[in-house]
Amino acid sequence: LCTALRPVCSDMEVCFTGSRAYSVLNYPEERRGTVRKRILSAMDELLVQLGLFENTQLTIGLGKAVEEAEQMEASLHSAESAVAQRLLEGTGKVIEAAVPTEPFDTDSLLSALTCEVEAAMEVLDREALTAALKKFQREALAAPGINGQRLLALSLKACRIYLMVLHKHQIHVENADELYHRFSQKSDGCGSSQELFRHLNGILCESLDSILQDRRQAEKKPVRAAKQYIQEHYMQPISLEEVADFVGFNASYFSTLFKKESGKNFLEYLSEVRMNRAKELLKQTNFTVANICSQVGYSDLKHFTQSFKKATGLKPNEFRKLYS
Repeated sequence: LCTALRPVCSDMEVCFTGSRAYSVLNYPEERRGTVRKRILSAMDELLVQLGLFENTQLTIGLGKAVEEAEQMEASLHSAESAVAQRLLEGTGKVIEAAVPTEPFDTDSLLSALTCEVEAAMEVLDREALTAALKKFQREALAAPGINGQRLLALSLKACRIYLMVLHKHQIHVENADELYHRFSQKSDGCGSSQELFRHLNGILCESLDSILQDRRQAEKKPVRAAKQYIQEHYMQPISLEEVADFVGFNASYFSTLFKKESGKNFLEYLSEVRMNRAKELLKQTNFTVANICSQVGYSDLKHFTQSFKKATGLKPNEFRKLYS
């Protein structure tokens, strides 16, 4: 590109940042047509060379030509707007700065997304989050006056909304700013609206998956503590309420959580621990059945015998004869 343009420009400066190259061209007004033709020709050559590389896309955005140095900032903004238009027009093109269209109201669009993301995050529903983002994408693309730059801005606001909802519901996510920065960087390399929203959905769902994993680990921790408490106190007349209070939950919630995480309810697990200990004592000691009954937390010998037979298919004395 430099080779093609330097001969027809009085001056040309180029700088690189990330995946972008910025160039300032200074040329006489009468050469504007020639400069444009050379840019188009250079683009054709670059596309041929890019064919040798996988997953590489190129877009050239032409800013508005200006006559005064003070107008260069506006020219830069128009060039960035032209590059963003690739999201709607595709890559592999030279896109010229368009006449700005009237701004449109995005409040209702963003308000609806906020409500749907809130509903999804209240129950940590991955599918609902994806559905909300897809609906937002459809409505954004159908909005009057939409262009690439506005679409990009909307996607970044959608990412901010997700983080805002997490904060509102006191859902911790590590490196929230890094998440936004990562999406911002990804969005800069997207070549279509589909790719843009695919990355948005992917990054937000990855974050939600991490939250869900943390929640699962957090739910397992009190159950592990409860199991340890049971194993240390099974010989005592412990109750569901006692163990729930130990781990800091009400009995109803703890009962549901314990069943979910262990696959059995509190009494089933307590009975299993007691029966396992009773079997060890029957095999390894000469304690009487009545003594073992009291050692494993039963006050009623008949109840202990019935429970043992239900668990093993044998009465305690029969088990001892068979396995001791």
